Amino acid sequence: MAGLLLARSLLPIGEWAAVFNAWVGQMGRVGMAAYATVYVVATVLFLPGSLLTVGSGFLFGVVWGTAVVSVGSTIGASLGFLIARYLVRGWVVAKAEKNERFKA
Repeated sequence: MAGLLLARSLLPIGEWAAVFNAWVGQMGRVGMAAYATVYVVATVLFLPGSLLTVGSGFLFGVVWGTAVVSVGSTIGASLGFLIARYLVRGWVVAKAEKNERFKA
């Protein structure tokens, strides 16, 4: 959380978001796919999606924005599950076995 707050204060995230939204807004359907891809990455990295969700509504309208966000969040959640299930499961099990309170 501290890292996100530090990044927010030091990096021009608002400017980057404005540039990204302008770029995606000009691309039409391809822009929707690009936006959904960014939403997938944000979901997997466990980044807050509220700004992306609102931005999608402004860029594509309520109906298409909802569709873009729904597709991106569903794919992102599925990828997050698959990563947790198959790629990092051993690491999590090892951490859990070391924790006495978790064993109890």
